[in-house]
Amino acid sequence: DVYSTPDELKIEVELAGVRKQDIDVALLKNTLTIKAVKFECFDEDKINYVCMERAFGRIFRAIDMPFPVDTAKIKAVFRNGILTISLPRVEDKRNKSRRVAIEGD
Repeated sequence: DVYSTPDELKIEVELAGVRKQDIDVALLKNTLTIKAVKFECFDEDKINYVCMERAFGRIFRAIDMPFPVDTAKIKAVFRNGILTISLPRVEDKRNKSRRVAIEGD
């Protein structure tokens, strides 16, 4: 889930069964990437599953930032199988008009 408030962009990813050390979050330019690995939780070869609904393997998401964020203040918390990433907004000064003083005689 991705949603925004007036102050930040919030991303919530359900990663039930994934260990914290198997999660990687990175921001490069305007794209946040989330990578994780969910390992199988059984070791026995003699198990005969009648039905298996859990998925295992690699998880990857790339999310483009809809507005500039403060990269120094990004916060990620992993609790109860939910990864919550908070990305504070910063003012986009690129689209603002500004007078430039001209020096010289």
